[in-house]
Amino acid sequence: MATSIPSYATLSQTASIAWSNGDLFNGFLLIGLVVPTSGGTGWAELDLGGQSPGERIPLFTKVSVVNGQFDGTIGVIYNTSISPPNSKYSCWYYDQSVYPPKQIAGPSTLFTVTSATLTPPALTLTVPTAGTVAPTPDA
Repeated sequence: MATSIPSYATLSQTASIAWSNGDLFNGFLLIGLVVPTSGGTGWAELDLGGQSPGERIPLFTKVSVVNGQFDGTIGVIYNTSISPPNSKYSCWYYDQSVYPPKQIAGPSTLFTVTSATLTPPALTLTVPTAGTVAPTPDA
């Protein structure tokens, strides 16, 4: 069986990723595959189509963001290269200035990857508001 070469999109951005107050964001994005379903059951894993045996692909890709910019180059696989068909992607933003990292935005609307560059969906990164209830000390 002939194997096909998967297509990868590279991430691009037109503006810095920032909090709602304008401060540059430091954290990461998780770009996740939304698996197709059949009869209400989702696939447990996805692989590159045309590969024999199938090469399993990760369900999540972590993309670091440093000072509002993607840190490093990462490729995201075209949906047409994924088996079974009809997969989609979604995106979440995480703040890593706290431990454990906290999800602050997402999931995004579902999207497909079909071209050489991908701009992840922009989500609103709202600055946290001050708390209003005092904590109770531990006994």
